[in-house]
Amino acid sequence: MAMAPYMFRDPLEEPIRHKLALAVERNQPRMTLSQWQYPNAAEEMAHIAIELVVGARGDLSLRAAKPHPQVRARPFDQLISFIIHEECPLALDAVGAWADGYARLPGLPWQRHEEEVFLNEVEEILSETKFAIRGREGILREDLGAVVLIDKPLAALVSNNPALRHVDDKLREALEELSAGNAADAVTDAGTALQMLLEHLGYAGGQLGDQVKQARKSGWLDGIDTPMADAVDAIVRWIASVRNQRSDAHHGPPPETRDAEFVVRIVGLLVLRFG
Repeated sequence: MAMAPYMFRDPLEEPIRHKLALAVERNQPRMTLSQWQYPNAAEEMAHIAIELVVGARGDLSLRAAKPHPQVRARPFDQLISFIIHEECPLALDAVGAWADGYARLPGLPWQRHEEEVFLNEVEEILSETKFAIRGREGILREDLGAVVLIDKPLAALVSNNPALRHVDDKLREALEELSAGNAADAVTDAGTALQMLLEHLGYAGGQLGDQVKQARKSGWLDGIDTPMADAVDAIVRWIASVRNQRSDAHHGPPPETRDAEFVVRIVGLLVLRFG
């Protein structure tokens, strides 16, 4: 599988990927049981992890290929390949699914201590990147079955829906600007991403506020959802105000980083909700 040609820096740079792969290798379970499909716990657990990823993504091509009909597949090598070579969401899915495997080895109790050691190591590796891990909670989306909670700073808000690739790209640009300390650029990119989302929903043309008005007139979130629509409308008007008055497209003071991050959070949540 080729890595997606995103127009932004890979948030999982090569040294981080190799550290994650080494963490998986260091934290292999060492036992063997005769009733397992694979000869040792590491291969069995990698097989379980890959099946979790396959199920979450609905992509059978992710299963480990057999080099020869008489030779067993090597799911552990396949899982490591996901972490080192594949797009960021799949790499993180592989790490998270491996962590989940400590509770799923057939005939064995949940390997709680081993799982905790592994998650602590991964958390340390990712602590200075865009990502951090908290426990076993998961963000589960239609396209991304990550079983780790991606929390810093919001890359999980990117939908990875192919139909919204252009929106995702703009949101990722906003995250890059936040990471680089360019709050004004992040606000501008977030506003553009929101406009792209509304265009995707069929509400094109004019300024951001005009698009929202058009959406409301078309019955967007009407009926019992009207209070939610009112809240979204107010938030969108505030976002538009921040973008117009404080972004780098104008000459006012730059926004606070926390304000810019808040804008990106709101837009990302809107993309996940309505995309």
